[in-house]
Amino acid sequence: MQSHSDTPPVCAIDIGSNSVKMVIGDGNGILCEEVVQTRLGIGMDGGTELSADAISHTEAALASFAVLAKHYGATRRVAVATSALRDASNAEGAITRFSAALGGTARVIGGDEEAALVFAAASMDPEFARYIDGTVVATDVGGGSTEVVVGEGGMMSFHTSLQLGAVRLSDRHGMLGDAAISAEQLAALDADIAAVCSGLPEVPPDTVVISSGGTAANLGGAVLKGKKHKMHGMLIDINDLRKLRDRLAALPLSERRDFPGINPRRADVIVAGLSVQLGVMQVLGCRNLLLSLRGLRYGLLWSLLAEQAEG
Repeated sequence: MQSHSDTPPVCAIDIGSNSVKMVIGDGNGILCEEVVQTRLGIGMDGGTELSADAISHTEAALASFAVLAKHYGATRRVAVATSALRDASNAEGAITRFSAALGGTARVIGGDEEAALVFAAASMDPEFARYIDGTVVATDVGGGSTEVVVGEGGMMSFHTSLQLGAVRLSDRHGMLGDAAISAEQLAALDADIAAVCSGLPEVPPDTVVISSGGTAANLGGAVLKGKKHKMHGMLIDINDLRKLRDRLAALPLSERRDFPGINPRRADVIVAGLSVQLGVMQVLGCRNLLLSLRGLRYGLLWSLLAEQAEG
């Protein structure tokens, strides 16, 4: 299927610690998007190497994306890898395999570039224009790290990559088992998050925090109880976020997997992901969360299309 846009289609991919996310788009809009969970970052908290199985699963996901890219005529294929690859001693070999599977370019990006792409996804989204007249906070809770970006008028004024990710923290605090999460585990998790978030800047109290990534998508799904409503652009109050986090923490893994709107494959890390989002909002002093289904990969896509259009 060939694109009818004057701007050739591009395939943009985010290789995260929990999943690999792909989007294909051209000057007319989005053509295709896919997400595959590969858990590339599992065991990386305190470890140094990506597991052979995780590398193979990620390689297979990229090969499947290459088939879709060819179908849509996207000859330019760019994948960026984040926290798990930044931390891994065997990243170079993995990146070589990923590039070959994709038939394009895979590379590791630093926290600064990751933050810039997260901010681009939020600030360039036409549906969010009414929320970003003043200060905007963009967050992306990933599997290995969390990006927090503050800006105004399309320009970043602060950004950081926090070593707080849903997979990393679930692994660290022994939350990947079948049991419900204990009050002691939850308290230790919250204290861990609060300590890392302590350096975040002050923002106006009415600032809306934009949340993208898998944690945001599952949060929206859970609030809507799995009903097929439009999650992108949904506003959630911090108290509703806290109540949902506490409710899910009290459930054993089997019941979290069956919870309406929660992806069963993310059920073991969703409590940590929601806890990070909650902790960031508490430190910033913000009450409202705006859900975005267009995270880092969209920032990459829009940047690549703009670059292409400029010639």
